[in-house]
Amino acid sequence: MSKSAPSLISHNAERLRELNDRVNQAFRRAPHGADHVAACEAFHAQYDQLAFPGGLERGLALLSEKAPEAVKAAISFLEADPRFFRSGYIKEKLLSRLKHVPLSRSQVQRLGCLVVRSVEIGGRREFHAYARLAGALGTPAIVEAMRERQDSPDPEVARRAQEVLHVLASRRNQ
Repeated sequence: MSKSAPSLISHNAERLRELNDRVNQAFRRAPHGADHVAACEAFHAQYDQLAFPGGLERGLALLSEKAPEAVKAAISFLEADPRFFRSGYIKEKLLSRLKHVPLSRSQVQRLGCLVVRSVEIGGRREFHAYARLAGALGTPAIVEAMRERQDSPDPEVARRAQEVLHVLASRRNQ
């Protein structure tokens, strides 16, 4: 059965959370005991394949090579916004690499929406990488969205919008 990319990403994230929970539960029962070691081995054996469609290391390598299929997978992954052990680090890597690949107009728009979402949802580890990506995208739509949010009644949303605007301004001055 073939799953859509967002469905597969969500399913794999749930599986990684389950595997990580088993590691933690086994550790609480008997740190470094046989069950804990087995749970760790199962987690690590499956992590690469479950963490990113087609495998994390392969996906990152293809993205570095600017492969169009890797760009599509990376944007789908970011849109799905999975949460699992080390997913924030993965998102940072993807965002950093996406700054250096050719993007279609549609992809720029989709990534711009993700920058806005990152400002609105809170201070996650990958927020700064989204802000730097905004600088690379530099679209008027992102500028306008940040200007609207800099006056947000939520001080954290306003602060994050200001940070993105600062990145955008520093890019214009280079």
